[in-house]
Amino acid sequence: MKTSPETAYQRLLGHLQHIAPDHRTAYVKFHLEQRAAFLEMPASVGEHHAFIGGYAVHVDEVVANILKIRAVSNLPEDMLPPVSDCVIAAYDHDIDKLLMRYERDTEEPTQAQLGHYYVKNGTIRVFADETKSTLSKKIDAAVNGQPQPIREELTWHRYRKDARNMDDSAAVLFLCGKHGLGGINEDIVHAISLHHGGWAPLAQANTKIRLSRLATLLHCADLLSASAQKGEAAQRPDDNDQTQVVVPAA
Repeated sequence: MKTSPETAYQRLLGHLQHIAPDHRTAYVKFHLEQRAAFLEMPASVGEHHAFIGGYAVHVDEVVANILKIRAVSNLPEDMLPPVSDCVIAAYDHDIDKLLMRYERDTEEPTQAQLGHYYVKNGTIRVFADETKSTLSKKIDAAVNGQPQPIREELTWHRYRKDARNMDDSAAVLFLCGKHGLGGINEDIVHAISLHHGGWAPLAQANTKIRLSRLATLLHCADLLSASAQKGEAAQRPDDNDQTQVVVPAA
């Protein structure tokens, strides 16, 4: 079943109802205020969910995954992390990508690209918001005899040039504090810090780290989305549509 960024965004709003009442209102308020960002940002700029609105799709998948994995666990309820903690950890784990890491790529195609043979003869469709990077990938595909990538196979964003370098988990905690997203406890910090499992910088630096149950659930939920689902369930625009993608207003 295909899921559009808008559908994922709305479904996330439902997931937030699992958060403890003391913190739920702040999360719902944040979610509603950040609608435009959820429908604009990718979850990466070259790996998984690297399309417009991919952030909403990825986070929706991770939250749904962690709840499903928790539900099928054979552990007693009192040995499992609280549902509220699971949702908060999954919802917050990549929030730096939503608010800090990325921006729309505005580098326009070069004259050499626009004058390329495959552009001139109509083999390559040029969108109104085409960038140097996206057109380069289309030209490479044409030159190599490969099918033209559709919009959602192209990266329309780049890393912000003015973003300061900081650890991902530190950025998440900073942003949660800035936007009043509470309910963060030690287990959630631990889980977010290690949600990449053995690939996490913390795990790379210390091989004796042991993941908590919440950290294990979050890692599995994130890995499933990033490595298996990869946003492939996302609804794709009509490949014949050469108009600019319109992001709904907040």
